[in-house]
Amino acid sequence: MTDPPHEHHHPHSHPHPHSHDAQPRRSRWSLAGIGLAGGLVPSPSALVVLLAAIGLGRTGYGVLLVLAYGAGMAATLTGAGLLLLAVQRRLARTARGSSSRWASLLARVNAVTPAATATLVLLVGAGLAVRAAVGVL
Repeated sequence: MTDPPHEHHHPHSHPHPHSHDAQPRRSRWSLAGIGLAGGLVPSPSALVVLLAAIGLGRTGYGVLLVLAYGAGMAATLTGAGLLLLAVQRRLARTARGSSSRWASLLARVNAVTPAATATLVLLVGAGLAVRAAVGVL
C-alpha cells in the first residue's frame, strides 16, 4: 500500500523538474472554460427575458433566447480573455528583448494588477450597494 501524496516543506530533490512560480500558466483552454462558465451563470436580464416569455406563453422561445444569451456571453468572455492573453504574451516578448527598465516596469505592473483589479471591483460593488441602500431609504 502506498502513502497518499502529501505537502512537505523541507529541502528535497526530485528526478523531475518543476516550478514554484507564483503565477500559473494560462492556456487558451482554461480561458475558454472560464468563458463557458461565465456564459452559463444566470444573469438578471436573462431571468427577466425567460419570465417574460413564460408570461407570454412562449416558454420554448424564452429558453432559446437565454441559451443564445449564454453562448454570446461565453464567446465574449473567451474572446476578451484570449485578447488579453495575446497582449500579455506580446508585452512579455517585448520586455525580454528590451532594456531592463522596461522589464522592471512590466514586472511591477504584473505584480500590482490583481490587487488593483480586486480593489476596483470592491469599490464599484460598495458604490452600487450604497446607491441601492439610498434608493431603498
